[in-house]
Amino acid sequence: PDLLEHGVPTAGTQTIHEVAVEDGSRLFAATERSTLSCSSHHHQGVDRISDALIVTARSPDGLVEAIELPGREEDLRFFVGVQWHPEDTAETDPSQQALFDALARRAQREVEAGAPVTR
Repeated sequence: PDLLEHGVPTAGTQTIHEVAVEDGSRLFAATERSTLSCSSHHHQGVDRISDALIVTARSPDGLVEAIELPGREEDLRFFVGVQWHPEDTAETDPSQQALFDALARRAQREVEAGAPVTR
């Protein structure tokens, strides 16, 4: 596929591109979307991931855009990593805000369950 522009945008602009999300992933559960419009500005990408992780989203040019620790959600801490900047568009895009909301909900459940708080 053609390569997308992932680089740093000029001041006052954003580079937005589509990302395909794997059904059944935590990212899909958080956003309830199989395609996301993402603000992207980076000059590096993931080449190889650990055998312990799975790829859960890619851009149309094949770049890894999200990774997760697989397993049952109730057995794991919240572990979702994204290559884009959800904070750039969270105020206007509910699917991006949903990432932060999912993390906050999980943290609240951990606290309510008596999980130790680490700093």
